[in-house]
Amino acid sequence: MKIIELSIRRRVTISMVTLAIVIFGFVAFDRLEVTLLPDLTYPTLTVRTEYPGAAPIEVENLVTKPVEEALGVRCHVPGSCPRARLAQKPTTRAL
Repeated sequence: MKIIELSIRRRVTISMVTLAIVIFGFVAFDRLEVTLLPDLTYPTLTVRTEYPGAAPIEVENLVTKPVEEALGVRCHVPGSCPRARLAQKPTTRAL
């Protein structure tokens, strides 16, 4: 009963305490950092095949195509189209 009697007798004090709590809540809410879209990193698989002394077309036909078929790499998927260089062939697959 003392809380009820205090709030009836001291209406201005209770109003000021309530207002202070609301203001502190707004200040805390304003300083609260919420990231709606967090940084995402997608896993990738990189396979590097080397064939010393071979031309890029040979690496492409003899080594890379079977590896790509085994991994299921498709060139229409962004970041998964492989490139052949002299005697080596990196293949990246976004998972």
